[in-house]
Amino acid sequence: MGRITPETLISGPGLRRLHRARFAANGLEHPDIDESEISDRAIANPTGAEAETVKCFWRLVGRYAGDVALNFLATGGVYLAGGILPKIVDLLDEQDFRKAFENKAPYDTLAARIPVQLLMEPGAVLHGMSNIARRPELYAIDYEARAWRP
Repeated sequence: MGRITPETLISGPGLRRLHRARFAANGLEHPDIDESEISDRAIANPTGAEAETVKCFWRLVGRYAGDVALNFLATGGVYLAGGILPKIVDLLDEQDFRKAFENKAPYDTLAARIPVQLLMEPGAVLHGMSNIARRPELYAIDYEARAWRP
């Protein structure tokens, strides 16, 4: 695949990759199913292999979100939106997620103070970005220091 990024795993296609990897790690033949089928099967059978993959996926999301929160000192909160997450929210174990999010020694206490919200509205990200584009003066974004040009 070349370079591996967080989006390689923390995305809809990443859920499929994770499912295949879990089967391969256990020496099992993996089912050739997409992320939609994985989430459907996981919801239908919360103790099955697909549900275990989704639970592992949520832990990865928690770990990465916690890392990013600390990198940006996002004490105002982290907002997760779009993609596969709203579709698999029924399999979210909030305590497990928070544990993965906060397990950042020596910064556990700081991470524990950072709230996380999952936005369920499919267009939330685009709506927010359009607001920034319309009224950038209302947001703390240093456009002059950006490396990209509009």
